[in-house]
Amino acid sequence: MKKGILNAEQKFNIGGQAVIEGVMFRGKNFWSVAVRREDGSIKSDVFPLNLRYQKSRISKLPFFRGVFILLDSLYLGYKALEYSAANAFDEDVKIEGKEFGFAGFLAALIAVVLFVLIPLFATKYLVGVQANKNSFLFSLVEGLIRLSIFIFYLFGVSLLKDIQRVFAYHGAEHMVIHAFEHEGVVDPKRASRYSPLHLSCGTSFIVFVLLIMIVLHAFIKGPFLVAFAIRLLLIPLVAGISYEFVRFARRHEESLLVKILSFPGLLVQKLTTRKPDLSQLEVASHSLKVLLDSENISYKATSL
Repeated sequence: MKKGILNAEQKFNIGGQAVIEGVMFRGKNFWSVAVRREDGSIKSDVFPLNLRYQKSRISKLPFFRGVFILLDSLYLGYKALEYSAANAFDEDVKIEGKEFGFAGFLAALIAVVLFVLIPLFATKYLVGVQANKNSFLFSLVEGLIRLSIFIFYLFGVSLLKDIQRVFAYHGAEHMVIHAFEHEGVVDPKRASRYSPLHLSCGTSFIVFVLLIMIVLHAFIKGPFLVAFAIRLLLIPLVAGISYEFVRFARRHEESLLVKILSFPGLLVQKLTTRKPDLSQLEVASHSLKVLLDSENISYKATSL
């Protein structure tokens, strides 16, 4: 096939996620997933991309679209994990919808406690009540505590053997998409030459969220419960702003400003990615090929 030529929109429309023993890729009209089965074979499928939340006009507007895209990404991530759990192992493993819903609710509750409630309470103890004279200092200390919790959490889970394999597939996802974006090539050996870090990674998105919170929270003053409630209400706005920056960065990755602002996210990605082996790169390449074929986007396959 001819070498792929991507415009900025096509480039941004391709994203991905590591799953259990595999990789999912999302395009404009389809999403694909490939997993390594216990017998060594690769199981893959491609599905229509049925967006559940991006159907209203408001979901297309800047600073709003990020929230709706995040909701769709969470749903798609669940479907990809469900597929990988059912196909990566010989035994019948299923993630039930109710179980996933409860796990999602529990995860959201823990996230609110860890990244909103605890930092706010700890900063009030260290700095005092947020007021005009200490507003930026309060927000800065709170943000640093929040970022520290996030980094320590990632460091802790990265010590788990099963998570290390997921992080290796995360690296494979990035390396394969790098090779395609830069050369139009989908090949595991060629992908092995690239970095496992990527500008539009979900890890970078979360880091942007945490940094933007520092700026916005500097303007919030009031009693503890009011400050806590406003921080929760601001989460969709923060997500929307972060998405717009990731979108901008993906289109202007050679910009010095983008490189400077993206550096913290890329640094944290060193915790959420691992150098994959060739077999993991093969799975990621297979998933991307299935997607590109369905999207009718040309690419070059090579083993040079």
